[in-house]
Parts: sequence; structure tokens; C-alpha cells
Amino acid sequence: MFCLQDQDPPPKSLQYRCSKLSPSVISKSHVRCRDPISGFSLGALQIGTSPPAPSEMPETNPFPLLRLPPELRNLIYQFALSEPGSLRYHHDKHLVTRAKLYASQNAADEFNQLKFVSRQMYMETAGLELRYNDLHFPFDQERSLHGVHMFLSFRDICSPIHQSWIRSVTIEDGPLKQFTAYLYMHFIHTFAKYNPKAMVRIIFRWFRLNSDNENFICHGIFLKMLARNADITYLVPRIRVYLQMDMDGVLGQALIPAFRKSPANVKFFPHGSFDEHDFRHSKDAGEVVIHPQVEGGIDTWVSHARDWFENGI
Repeated sequence: MFCLQDQDPPPKSLQYRCSKLSPSVISKSHVRCRDPISGFSLGALQIGTSPPAPSEMPETNPFPLLRLPPELRNLIYQFALSEPGSLRYHHDKHLVTRAKLYASQNAADEFNQLKFVSRQMYMETAGLELRYNDLHFPFDQERSLHGVHMFLSFRDICSPIHQSWIRSVTIEDGPLKQFTAYLYMHFIHTFAKYNPKAMVRIIFRWFRLNSDNENFICHGIFLKMLARNADITYLVPRIRVYLQMDMDGVLGQALIPAFRKSPANVKFFPHGSFDEHDFRHSKDAGEVVIHPQVEGGIDTWVSHARDWFENGI
């Protein structure tokens, strides 16, 4: 006859039985146990651990950003809305109600995502990216769309208050045969005049270093004469007469009214970067610059060229 009393009594706890195991077994994270009476598996149980106490549970409360003082929130906004590069404006002729800025030309989402979190975040962060980033309006070669056109489109749908927050603008004009910036210089000057804290950089693609450095030098001198009324043609006596003829001719008379009143916060830059080695070893640069009457020789023009690339005209 089957008698339950002949069976071993069940253990008081699984912890008791596990305590009899060797240390090597206990060190394992899981042990598979069986019920001593039924023989059914109890599954893999973790040894030496217990559920965390309610006081040890991790907090799930969100960070109280909106309860911080305004000064701290502004520092956080500045950090979050600062882009190492430049922000791009995507020109859309069908979108005429709101200016959208992106971190790159191919970005799908707007750069400032904080304004979509809540109504209060929108009131506090909408447009703040204008204060902390350079706005780049490049020349769109595929659509033959000049940077100045995109800038004026952006300006037209940007409120005056947000315009006053802008600190840096880079506008890229097209090649010389498509040179149109001078037609719109009045609007750029007006923007710069009413927003003196904004630095406006205009990059001319035709003003660049290439195999013909004589053209680069002439363009720099010509822009210096147009925008700043500074005559430095004495540095290149051989072409001084021709530059003065351009200034007095039809070209100069058409461009002088557009450039002559350029504010101090509007600068004109060459396209690309300055390579001193290529500049010094250019045959054209040697012929033009190394002239007996030019004090300092080619070193003088290296200094001017570097300054044009770094600080503009």
C-alpha cells in the first residue's frame, strides 16, 4: 500500500535546498529545479536575487525642464539648437507661410524639433536657431537658383522679430555670366542696415583662385574699389589703367550704385579656399605681382589674398 509517510518531507524552501549546493553551482545565475513531490519542473529560477523593493525601483518621472529657471532653459536651448555647420533654407514656391531651416541640403526634418514638443516649448524656442547658427543660401545649379533669390524668399516670410535674431548669413551667387547679386544689393543693404548685429557674407563663384590668378587679383581690386572706395591699383601698375577704365566705363557706372553704399556688416568673399603654395607658384601671379615697383613683391599679394578669403572685402 502506498504510504505518504514513507516519503521524504518536502523542503521548507527552495532557498534551503539551494544553500546545500556547492559554491560553483550557486555562482551560476540560474538553476533548474523540480518539485520534490510532483516531479514537475519549476523552471529556471535565479539564485541569490530577490525582487527590488519599492523604494529601489527606478524613477520614471520626466526631467522637469520647464520648471527650471528661464536662464538655465535658455542655455539648454542654445546647446540643443547649435549646429556645427550651417542651416539651409529649402526654397519651395508652394510654401509661403513659414520658413523651414534644415541641418543639410538633403535633411527631411526641420532642424528645430523642440518647438513641436508642446505649446510652451513652441513659444520659447520657435526661431531661436536663428541666433545660434549661420544661415547658408547656396547657388542651386540644377535649378539655376541663386542664393540671393533664396535669401530674399526667406526674408519675405520671416517675421521682423525673427529677422532681428539673425546673426550670420552666407549668400552664394552664381557664375559671372549669371551674376545677378548687384541687382538685389539694395535689398541686402536694407536688411543689413536694420539688422546691424547680423553679418552678411556674399560669396561670388566667379571670384576664385584658378590657373589665371591675374583675373583673381583684378576681381579683388575691382570689388575693393566698388564696395569700399579703396584704390589699391598701385600694387599692379601694369593693369592699373585697365581697371580704372572699367570703373569709369559702363560696367563701373552700373555697379557703383549697387556696391558703393555697402554697410560694414556686408562682406564679399572669394569662392573656395586659399592655397598659398599654388598662389605663390602660379606663373600668372609671378608675372603680375613680382614687379620692380611693387614693394614686398609676391608676399604683398599673398597677404591680400589671404585676407580676402578670411575676412572678406
